Amino acid sequence: MNKKRFIAQQGSATSIRVFLAETGQLYRVIDVGGTIVSPPICTEEDMYVSIRDAAGNTHIQYYTVPGFNIKRVTTL
Repeated sequence: MNKKRFIAQQGSATSIRVFLAETGQLYRVIDVGGTIVSPPICTEEDMYVSIRDAAGNTHIQYYTVPGFNIKRVTTL
């Protein structure tokens, strides 16, 4: 089984840049809809990041891999 591997990196205060681990090529830029409060973590099965929205609430957003669509959001 040949799975793609990714590296997630904070791009700006509100975005995540996802790179292909093998080549370093930019794969996707994700706007998280709030301010990132902790760096994104990417595993083989999902990616997650903590954000703070405009109202000051903190959430953890979980994304699918390799589609990087929001899987679920947990409020802290």
